[in-house]
Amino acid sequence: MTLGLLALHPVHASPLQVAAWTGTAPVVDGRLDEPFWQGMPPLGRFMQAAPVAGAEPTRQTTLFVAHDGATLYVAVRAQEPTAAALVARTLRRDGETIDNDDHVAIVLDPQGTGRNGFVFRVNALGAKRDGLIADGSVTRADWDTLWDAAVQMDAQGWTVEVAIPLSALAAPADGRAWGFNVERHVAASGERMRLFGATPEREVDSLTDAGRLAGVVPARQGWGLRLRPAVRWSTGRTAGHRSAGRLEPSLDATLGVTPTLSATLTINSDFSDADLDDRVVSLSRFELFRPEKRSFFTQDAGRFGFGGLDVEEPVLVPFFSRRIGLGSSLDAGLKLSGTAGPVELGAFAVQVPGRGGGPSARMAVARAAIGLGESQRVGLVATQGTPEGLGRNRLHGLDYQFRSTRFAGERTLEAYAWTQRSDDEAQGSGTAHGASLRFPNVGLTGQLDWYDIGEAFRPALGYVRETGVRITDASIGWRHLGTHGASLITSVHAGGRTRHDGTERGRYAGLSLEWFNTRGDYLLPEFYVEHDRLAKPFEALPGVQLAAGEHRFGYAVLSAGASASRAWSGEASLRAGGFHDGQLNEQTLKLTWRPHPRWSVGPGWACHQLQAGDRSFTARTVSLRLEHTPSTRSAQSLSLQHDNVSRQTLLGLRARWALARGQEFRLAIDRTNFGPAQTAATKAPSDYRVTAAMRWALER
Repeated sequence: MTLGLLALHPVHASPLQVAAWTGTAPVVDGRLDEPFWQGMPPLGRFMQAAPVAGAEPTRQTTLFVAHDGATLYVAVRAQEPTAAALVARTLRRDGETIDNDDHVAIVLDPQGTGRNGFVFRVNALGAKRDGLIADGSVTRADWDTLWDAAVQMDAQGWTVEVAIPLSALAAPADGRAWGFNVERHVAASGERMRLFGATPEREVDSLTDAGRLAGVVPARQGWGLRLRPAVRWSTGRTAGHRSAGRLEPSLDATLGVTPTLSATLTINSDFSDADLDDRVVSLSRFELFRPEKRSFFTQDAGRFGFGGLDVEEPVLVPFFSRRIGLGSSLDAGLKLSGTAGPVELGAFAVQVPGRGGGPSARMAVARAAIGLGESQRVGLVATQGTPEGLGRNRLHGLDYQFRSTRFAGERTLEAYAWTQRSDDEAQGSGTAHGASLRFPNVGLTGQLDWYDIGEAFRPALGYVRETGVRITDASIGWRHLGTHGASLITSVHAGGRTRHDGTERGRYAGLSLEWFNTRGDYLLPEFYVEHDRLAKPFEALPGVQLAAGEHRFGYAVLSAGASASRAWSGEASLRAGGFHDGQLNEQTLKLTWRPHPRWSVGPGWACHQLQAGDRSFTARTVSLRLEHTPSTRSAQSLSLQHDNVSRQTLLGLRARWALARGQEFRLAIDRTNFGPAQTAATKAPSDYRVTAAMRWALER
């Protein structure tokens, strides 16, 4: 057995050297009592990233790292004065609250480029959450792979042991140094202890702040083959027509074309077990953007990011995967993702069943990007096809990215520029252009976004809020960091929207004051004034029409939230003031009560009161979510939603049981109660769908 000595170095120093273990691999149980761990020297000391950047941690944390040519092993010993001080409120796989619990985060960048990587989190109860890091710091938590973790608690603290297969990381075999970082989060105080990059305004997933780890080289590559066969049974009723129960196979197969490039084939994929969308009452004239929840598309979504447009509420994205096969299955799909030399690749082609017995629809998307030094990247995107399979539509685009965390010292600066062109058989050709500048730092902070979208721009596989418009959004502010880690951000916001034909024009200006502490609680008062000219009236809520013409109005918003590290957590907001030629008052409340890590109850409520002229309407949405997580190997959830606009009640049940490593059973039940066309008077039955699936995961 040989094991390299690890020591702490600054970010720009020589890589940390890790030698391979040649003996018996350890059992991942959270106990470091095997020969594998005995006598292993720890990896240096941690430092605070928050609340006091660079200060000595209040608790001791010890890190060990090794590999055996097939698996990377990481162990962390986290001392804690008393077990009662630990905060861990979930056992659920990929639970969002893991980020707010006492947990350890491990960041890996096997390519060492600072652009793409992985983050693995384990809380003090052993619950796991993994994610794919794209564009240097954007984490996609909907990415999953097979890995093992275990935790043991004792009177002096807790120990976490992690085993990550090198094949899951597309680990290169050329001996290059990896990007590497580790962070421990203490939920009760909000303290974050980090191995590298103790900057409070950046998260641990900022890959350019990572240190370097050398010596992790796969001993043998194997086939790089991962098979995920499944058998599912489904039945249901839609619009009064019941479908007979069907038993169908499906298959996902991933092959490592090279150590850094993989191909995935999917056959007869079904997405019925994806989480339901939240019911949202929208007063906007434009289409809502809904996040993707289907695993085939989310697994490598970071590879398709373009122009910095992947934000929570985008104006435009060239590829929006929900355009493909939503509400149905995929007949087949082939995807390629990873890197080929200096080029980052993401591409796939899919076929979905035709609608109403029509022909199948075929679509394709390709994305490629190449780095220009450490901070710059240029890329291309192209799409082809339509969701219905009717007509021809193509898009191609070019983007540029600059991202540096060393600007003017240790500050972050991001800049993006992009252009796109669509060619549609019916609408002709159209273009869109845009640019963004972001400066997210302590002290001066700000952002600027600009869009110019042509009237004929029609990306059939993309999302566009509206066409024929120029939009500008800007904010500038100052972030003050308190001595105990709390932040106060004072910002001024302004922007405008103008249609190319001059029929509509709008401007807004506002002021916000955001306070949040290291634990994640926040308070945000805002005030805005707007001037908007509407070319034609529109119905914002049933029976309430907003008039065309010039409108000047102001409104105030107060938002507050309690961290998920608390037994009671949630968010609330109040809005009062004008809305075009009417008055709009809104109240929203979303709570979560976690009396035990195995249980959570989440009621929600939203009320939108709109009055314009002599007409008014109050839209209400209520929801309830119950979660039961008996262990880290199983989870069940029940959600109920109702709104008085669609007058529908929606029920969704999701259950998962991990029977053994690589074996999982899932159950999904959806039911929609009486809607507008299915009233009690007509005695029409409700719609429902039931799907049960057994899945396996095999690797070679």
